[in-house]
Amino acid sequence: MRKMLALAIALMLILIVLVSAFAAISFNNATSKHEMNNKPFYVGVTYCGNSAMEAQELIDKVKNYTNLFVLQSGALMLNFTATEQICDYAIISGLNIILCYTTNCLGNNLDSFLNEAQSRWGSHYLGVYFNDEPAGRMLDSHFILLNDNNTSATITRGVDKTISFGKQSGSGLNSTSLQYDFDISSGIITITSTPAILSSWGATANQNSQATNGISEAPISRQTQTIYYPNGTVSYTTDITITYEPNGTVINENGQVVSDRGNISQFEPYQQVWDLNPLRNDTDVANLYVNNLHTTLSSIGNESYVNLFTSDYGLYWFDYEAG
Repeated sequence: MRKMLALAIALMLILIVLVSAFAAISFNNATSKHEMNNKPFYVGVTYCGNSAMEAQELIDKVKNYTNLFVLQSGALMLNFTATEQICDYAIISGLNIILCYTTNCLGNNLDSFLNEAQSRWGSHYLGVYFNDEPAGRMLDSHFILLNDNNTSATITRGVDKTISFGKQSGSGLNSTSLQYDFDISSGIITITSTPAILSSWGATANQNSQATNGISEAPISRQTQTIYYPNGTVSYTTDITITYEPNGTVINENGQVVSDRGNISQFEPYQQVWDLNPLRNDTDVANLYVNNLHTTLSSIGNESYVNLFTSDYGLYWFDYEAG
């Protein structure tokens, strides 16, 4: 009898626990659904044209079944008067707004305009769609990972796993642009040197000087290209291409051995040049991408009146890490 009573009590306790758990789960689900139902959901259109009148016509077409208008017009990004006109009209029509800007818009009184946007449009101003698919563009093409105006250094990474690093030496017409291209797959390094005077004349590689009607059209300075191969061979091109072998042999572009072009010791060792590569692995690329984007976004993203949006189709986590 006691065993039956104990079993009945145990079953009752188990039933009470199960009922309580089910009730708690049901309550939480109901609360979550209630909160979800009360959370705003936005659906709308983007306008990419260049006319405030056309933007207003689009608003009239969609205002009865949308609640969001994204002004994504490159032509109007810095036309704050037109932007105010369009956004005022959108909000009067019952829509919320998001403004689109790119890195090129930073400065140009953008900060003060965005500050005024919050007070002008209040909660209807949802934030800024800043840049577009930044990680995706890095995956699909050459992408600037660093553009440092202080050092005139630019680093890009290509979809073909090439790292390009450009820098400037000297100043004015006495300066030289150096472009380093590191092919990660093959290990080949190409250094292209272009004097500023060549760039100013629009001259191309191997160009010496030309004259038309006695007038010189290009300076004597030449662009040079030096290619380092992992096996130690160096190819140097200026007026002609000379190949320097590790064993000391020097060959011209016709395959003939020459003795009047110096030797391979005039070039830096391969490993020393390879060590100039600023991005040795994927972690270096990821860190530079995140840090660069974070620095760019921090100029507006750390303001309390700016919510930042973007869209992408790859490497979403790194966009999130960057801000």
